[in-house]
Amino acid sequence: MNNFEDLIVGHYRNQRQAMSNPARWPQIDVKIWQVSSGILEAKSWYKYKGEENAYNWVRYRMTDQTDTMVSTDVFSFTHNADSCPFTWTWDGKWWTGKGDCVIRDSRCVSTIRFNSYDYRSMDQGIDINTGKQLWGKPPEEGEFLFTLVDK
Repeated sequence: MNNFEDLIVGHYRNQRQAMSNPARWPQIDVKIWQVSSGILEAKSWYKYKGEENAYNWVRYRMTDQTDTMVSTDVFSFTHNADSCPFTWTWDGKWWTGKGDCVIRDSRCVSTIRFNSYDYRSMDQGIDINTGKQLWGKPPEEGEFLFTLVDK
């Protein structure tokens, strides 16, 4: 089974990772739900701040889809602007989405992968003028490791 929408929808948390090293990994929740066919929304928030204070809220709209590829445009409710489009591919075990674009003065590089129980992400913002990292974790620190809490 590789249905993109069925596999991504859910509430995920990186509790195990955060508890293993709280100074390095904040506890984060990610909730993804289907608004209508081909349209999903996702919120991310720090556990201690609660969902009502989400630091990221986006809408994914599917623009092209096959059994092994999905293209989405992305709108950020957080910034009230378009965000990096994603192209997702299915490798038989994981859907992997990649977004890489320039927004304002930042290069935003994101990778998300998921199956029906695990959700992994790595995001980074880089100042296009200085090359300095503005947000996110350096790739060498690894992915955020989320596990399904509730479908």
